[in-house]
Amino acid sequence: MCPAPLSTAAGSVKAGPTEPEKGVDPGALETLASLLELAADDRWPGWVELSQDVVFRHLTPEQRRQYVTEALKAGRDAAVRYASGPRAGAMAGNGTDDDALAMTQSLATTLGARVQVANTAPQAAGITIRADYDPSRRTITLYRPAIAQAAQHLDRLLPGQWTEAKLMAVHLAHELFHHLEAVHEGPVSHRLPPVVTFRLGRLFTVRSRARRCREIGAHGFARQLLDLPLFPNVLDWLVLAAEGRCSVRDVERLLLQARAAWEGGPDSA
Repeated sequence: MCPAPLSTAAGSVKAGPTEPEKGVDPGALETLASLLELAADDRWPGWVELSQDVVFRHLTPEQRRQYVTEALKAGRDAAVRYASGPRAGAMAGNGTDDDALAMTQSLATTLGARVQVANTAPQAAGITIRADYDPSRRTITLYRPAIAQAAQHLDRLLPGQWTEAKLMAVHLAHELFHHLEAVHEGPVSHRLPPVVTFRLGRLFTVRSRARRCREIGAHGFARQLLDLPLFPNVLDWLVLAAEGRCSVRDVERLLLQARAAWEGGPDSA
């Protein structure tokens, strides 16, 4: 299911998601266009990503904006640093999707990551895994059947826009950022102050890191590196919509609520 709708009044995620509409509404083209326009602003899907972190409810609205902004900057800056010259041109839409995938693979090799493609589609907690990174082996694994299935789902909503090669490049770029965190840059979450999540008088305090900032950084890296038209986590939600597990309108509403929360306006739900 799509992430739970935001509650801007409470400044946190509601206890559970509302029941989504089933299937893809054939008359939702206008809604889809609105959604894609919202998804072009990284702050709204970045806010939604952070809202899934356990520390989110302990952050002030200003801290939430700071964490999203800093994580996005970390991802974008890394993409600018590590991609340059002909490689950057191929990634930024000056070549085919196959070119972008090949160049991303080349960049991964240059940065010391091993890339392998598996013909399996593993699951964890009922979720199909499309890619992962093993820091102990410095290995990125792309699960071709899962990525191919996601491309087929996206083609139902956005025909011809998200090929299997393009999605392979997106997932590879995302995991490559986690490789950079592990080997070169350090975790994005450790660049931001820890958050007090529990306190017992003056003697005992628990502080936690906003781990979702690592995902925000990875999404920002992939978007900057590949010159994508939207923030990559929105693709996950669109796949869920194509599967009938939520609706396009659910995703649009989620982003509208995130924008309202960021701007401090009323809940748009």
